[in-house]
Amino acid sequence: MEHSVPEHLIVRYLSREATPAEQEALFDWVAADERHQQLFHEWVTAWEQKLPYNEAFHLSPALAKLNRRIDAYDPVLTEPAEVRTISLTWWKVAASVALFIAAGLGIYYYSTHPTAQPVDVAYAVHRTAGVQQTVTLADGSVVTLNAHALLRYPTTFDGATREVYLEGEAFFSVARDEAHPFIIHTGALTTQVLGTSFDVRSGADAVTVSVATGKVQVRHGDKAHILLPDDQLVYDVRRRTARTGKVNLVAELAWMQRVLVFDDLSLEEAAKKLQAAYGVRVVLENAALRRCVITGRYTNQPLEKVLKAMAYTIGIRYTLRDNTVTVTGKGCD
Repeated sequence: MEHSVPEHLIVRYLSREATPAEQEALFDWVAADERHQQLFHEWVTAWEQKLPYNEAFHLSPALAKLNRRIDAYDPVLTEPAEVRTISLTWWKVAASVALFIAAGLGIYYYSTHPTAQPVDVAYAVHRTAGVQQTVTLADGSVVTLNAHALLRYPTTFDGATREVYLEGEAFFSVARDEAHPFIIHTGALTTQVLGTSFDVRSGADAVTVSVATGKVQVRHGDKAHILLPDDQLVYDVRRRTARTGKVNLVAELAWMQRVLVFDDLSLEEAAKKLQAAYGVRVVLENAALRRCVITGRYTNQPLEKVLKAMAYTIGIRYTLRDNTVTVTGKGCD
């Protein structure tokens, strides 16, 4: 088989200059063949040697896209079932590609975290497309996934901890087990509980944890935060900083009833909710738009209707192309 290497795409991606279309083309190429993954690894290894070890980075949403590409090309994983058990061999391939992407951005994430998943555990993956779904884990914990979310979890919990991996947004109702803490990995954050209920929203720019009941510990680096009911932590992925405060849980958890609520919300925060609910990327073209404030309630509405209502309410314009919403306008003072 011919393994023509798209060198220009790899260089543009590792230098963070690739367009969304170029990223899509590169991920398709990497996922299509195991030899492509090896070649990509060789490029990333060479690139990593040019970067300072502690250079700031964030795990791009490209990781989730790449895993979807890999699944699409693997015949074992094309069954119609939403939940599929991943064999050890395949998980090593998928995990290695994920780690190569992280390394190319300046850090080998999983090698620096003592809570990395054990190598002898069988994992399952649950993905949602345009609808919410509920997953019951082996310990009885219940996870409600928002649209366009991914949960990776063990088929059984046999170790000292119960660890799962989330991309997107989910509400966790964790079965209490004081001897086995429940840990959710979302990029640079780990959220640890014994038994409680809370919401986690993981995006490219921020990770948000909102507590409904019980006590939650959130860690990033060497810092730890304890959250109680109605507390919320927002972690800035790029700055690697966190802020805490109180949250309106009724508005925050409205998505579970397929309701989108903007309660005097900045357009910047509203954009994050749109991204979680509809699986799109929202770009605000100028900083003044972030300061616009919007209030609204949308029950089970398609994206176009929500965007039209927002445009009418606060006087913005938008375009929707290639799964990206670009918002324009003069903004707000």
